[in-house]
Amino acid sequence: MSAKFYACLSLLCLLALPFSFSGCKPKQPDPQPTVVTGVAKVVGSTSAVIDVITSNSTLLQEIGICYSTTNTTPTRSDATMSATVRNDTTSIRITGLLAGTTYYYRAYIVNNQGETNYGQVREFTLITGFLLTADLTLYALTATKTLYFLDARTGKQIWAFTSIDKFTFADNALYVAADKTISCLEARSGINRWEIAIPNNLRNLMVVNDLLYAIDSAGKLIAIETATGKIRWTFVGKALFYALPTIKDGVLYITSSKTLYALSATTGQTQWKSTADVSTLASPAVANGTVYAMDLNGGLVAFDASTGQKRWDFLDERSTYYRNWSSPFVANGLVYFTGITPYGEYRATFFALDAATGQKRWTYLLSGGYLSATPILAKGLIHIGSYGEYMALLPDDKKGLLTSLDAITGEKRWALPDDKGLGSPVSVDGVLYIGNTSPYPDKGISHLYALAADTGKQLWSFELGEDLVGSALLVRNGSVVGTYPTDSGAGR
Repeated sequence: MSAKFYACLSLLCLLALPFSFSGCKPKQPDPQPTVVTGVAKVVGSTSAVIDVITSNSTLLQEIGICYSTTNTTPTRSDATMSATVRNDTTSIRITGLLAGTTYYYRAYIVNNQGETNYGQVREFTLITGFLLTADLTLYALTATKTLYFLDARTGKQIWAFTSIDKFTFADNALYVAADKTISCLEARSGINRWEIAIPNNLRNLMVVNDLLYAIDSAGKLIAIETATGKIRWTFVGKALFYALPTIKDGVLYITSSKTLYALSATTGQTQWKSTADVSTLASPAVANGTVYAMDLNGGLVAFDASTGQKRWDFLDERSTYYRNWSSPFVANGLVYFTGITPYGEYRATFFALDAATGQKRWTYLLSGGYLSATPILAKGLIHIGSYGEYMALLPDDKKGLLTSLDAITGEKRWALPDDKGLGSPVSVDGVLYIGNTSPYPDKGISHLYALAADTGKQLWSFELGEDLVGSALLVRNGSVVGTYPTDSGAGR
């Protein structure tokens, strides 16, 4: 047939179509909304937050969670908590739950035609008395916001909470920050003493006497009464706060953008402030009327604790600032700190100075070049966690390292290599507890270790999966025990 015939046939086909170029295919119906039930994020012992994950949320008129303690496939006929449809992931908070109870739950959606669909069934348990189930309990928070409770003697897991931003423990209570709330959980019953909403998530928490001190993501320092949850005072520096304060004799010392502040720990009133090149990333140390703060250039500055007057400063050719979050500490008439070598070497040097004069007593060159960990003193040894930098290092230096030095002479007693970086250790009863922390999240599985402090012998290990955040925390008989990085547990 001629080309003219085919051209005419094609024209007739086009004229027979609707006034569009969708071809002869029928119009596809709108995709139906779907729903997935998120994992419950247990917050305290009476509430939980659950994500409802949907598609095509504009076609929905209602979403929610249905839950039951008896019905293993709950429906909207059981207890429900609904929410306004805003986007494809909506967090729903359920309150008034019972401690020690298992709940079955699933997400549901109602489309614009009034039809109900359900996600998969999940369950969670709000347990009672979980905080004091071992003679010595260890708490460890990971980068994925999972808070593990372990028997510190055996390394066996007791329980775990998810979606925890920060935590601390004091006087038979666990303080948990999650989802812009702070909860105080009673250790023996597991129930909430109080819970408050806050405008921002938290960076750090610590308890001293009757106040909980918190630094939020906006860099504000907040003091909260531990008995009631009432905010007693807030303080805003000229720039953001990052590292926890150190409290000594009723005075709170904290750094912010080249300024060292001394505040009343009870009222938040400024007693003095001193302008110097102090680091915002490290907590100060306080001993014998002197405040020691890291210098922005990798050195150390000493101030009179009563007046803020500078007493001395120290800067060595081997201490040039580079990503140093490590805090100083004082013992044996010496002040210890870590400096980072100049660009190109990326090795950390550990310094021991005369605490009164700032004169150098000894140094030790570490293999790891990036320290966010703060060392501790235990069994007469200084234990330093570190890890190699990603640039200009020999192959042997790319592993993490726990180094133990004689506190008086600086001589190495033992060292423990690891495939990943090692963070801030804690110690009690002659045992060190230390976990992996590293800028390389894809570089192997992270663990928490228990080691003999005098020899480094491994007693047990626990697979965390993700890096440890800060250091672990140890509790015996409702009280925090052990040796921690810097005063007041700052650096935890």
